[in-house]
Amino acid sequence: MNTEKKTMLYGIGIFALVELFNIISAAASGDLLSGDPSPVLLFTYLMIGIIEETVFRIVPVRIFRKRLVSKKGESLLITVTSLAFGLFHLVNLLSGASLSYTLLQIIFASSIGSFFCLLYLHTGSALLIVIMHIAHDVITGFNTPDLDGGVIYALPLTMRDIIIVLAQSLIFLGYAVITHSCTKTRNDL
Repeated sequence: MNTEKKTMLYGIGIFALVELFNIISAAASGDLLSGDPSPVLLFTYLMIGIIEETVFRIVPVRIFRKRLVSKKGESLLITVTSLAFGLFHLVNLLSGASLSYTLLQIIFASSIGSFFCLLYLHTGSALLIVIMHIAHDVITGFNTPDLDGGVIYALPLTMRDIIIVLAQSLIFLGYAVITHSCTKTRNDL
């Protein structure tokens, strides 16, 4: 099996395990399917996934990939696009999100952004990262009461929330760092 397929399969496996944990955690806390599963919200998640992946990964990778041909260049591309994606979530402060919630979301978005960018760089599949992004948003939205009503953003964070998000962030970031450091760039092959 070639490196791209292995990266894709392992990435899908890691993603599926993290999202399965989200579902189990929601069930254990009584929040399973407590969000709003309306068609409008589904369309919103679809559009967010497409737009954010296009702006923060697909376009930058296509523009800069050929200019940053070394492993160091790819690392820079992953880091910059991931941090930009994370910092973009500062916009949630404008909708009433607490600073602590927003900071945690920046950490998570940056980590999952590095995961998505690595998958895109090593598989070339924009569809894969868009589908994963949408799936994450749907799972989170459908299992978080009042997420899209904005109420959850203003609630104080619990230690459970912090531990779960940081653990997931470490998994996504760890996968990206380890996989990137263990694979060659396409130009090295």
